[in-house]
Amino acid sequence: MALFDAGFFTQVGINHRVPLDLGRNNSRGNREVVQALANLLSGQGVGTIDALTLNANQGTIGSNAGATLVLSGGSSAVGGIINGVTVTATFASSDINTQGLVAAAINASVNALVQGFVRASNVAGSLTLASVVAGTRVNIRVGSSTYEFTATSAATGRLGDFDISGNDTADALALANAINVYPALNQSIRAESVAGVCHVYALDGSATGKVMTVSAATITVAAFAASARCHVAAIIPGGHGNAITIALSGTGMTVANSNARLVGGAGGLTGTIKYVNAGGAT
Repeated sequence: MALFDAGFFTQVGINHRVPLDLGRNNSRGNREVVQALANLLSGQGVGTIDALTLNANQGTIGSNAGATLVLSGGSSAVGGIINGVTVTATFASSDINTQGLVAAAINASVNALVQGFVRASNVAGSLTLASVVAGTRVNIRVGSSTYEFTATSAATGRLGDFDISGNDTADALALANAINVYPALNQSIRAESVAGVCHVYALDGSATGKVMTVSAATITVAAFAASARCHVAAIIPGGHGNAITIALSGTGMTVANSNARLVGGAGGLTGTIKYVNAGGAT
């Protein structure tokens, strides 16, 4: 297995004197942000670093935890209980419309146990697996980038491969796991397996520019659209997101897979931990 496929995950928390320069109106993105951070760390910028906490080189790819609120036949106030905090919206016209309101309420919450912990979206597509054979491909396009996933007869450890040696439920879980650990894609897409169906959520709440295609009829695609499923995902990737609790609130609401916490977060729990005084005193 190549080192790229194995992957490593490093988390860094930095205390510094002035804001990181993200450009006018926070316009910098992608490599520009990496360069701004490199400038801060190297002392080329105007900022001064006082201290940092580093958890380095965990042998995994970082991924976000998540869980889903599912609404069917809702009424009155419905939503979820996140970290013990009830966040609801008033039922309006349909389950799908109401789940959009629930997602908006979660994203707008200023409660200290919700804000900064999670983001929510009810925009989802799905991939339904039925006796998939090795070599079958799934493509997920987000904007101008396309990510390919390939069914294999056994686990390979390669990025983008998913094992279809089990039944449909096991295969759908393998596909969801493959999606969730794919770098860059997992910043905008998160997947969840429920009984042979791989539900795929748009974390930014938009179906625009997101398309899924498959190479065989053994996988049925439902396009991204507003749905009666409100997915709640940890904002920061890592296993710490698995500690965030979730429960239903209101008539007609359930939690997919009966999860009591967000699940599937990986990274940041092991590795080499360093506490750094940037002045060198300790």
